[in-house]
Amino acid sequence: MEKLYFVLILVFPLLALSCKNQKINTTGDSYANTYQKLKEFIEKPDSLLTQDERIKKDKLFNLIFEKVIIRDNQFYTTATRKDFTDKGLSKYYYDILKTSIKEANQWVKEEGISNLDSISQSSKNIFFKKE
Repeated sequence: MEKLYFVLILVFPLLALSCKNQKINTTGDSYANTYQKLKEFIEKPDSLLTQDERIKKDKLFNLIFEKVIIRDNQFYTTATRKDFTDKGLSKYYYDILKTSIKEANQWVKEEGISNLDSISQSSKNIFFKKE
């Protein structure tokens, strides 16, 4: 059960696992600003986000839901940088995703998790409230 909750936190906000020590720059589209926005998407309830932020959050999470897959008990993505920019999202989300997938896969190996696909599906169902 503990692994299920970790993967719930990992599967969609797995983006947030990287860049723990990034300094935040408050101007322009930068890696640090994008990471800060991601933290807000994850940490703040939707009721505290602006309408624009909720729309961007939904676009981001739906893109991840569609483009992150599991094969051979590892996370992979079919997303491209263009997928993010075509949806009006920062190109840096792609970089954060790639780094986060690498870190998540390392964690899966270290923890000896062998049923990532079923854990991920359960997490998606809970996260997106889809049965």
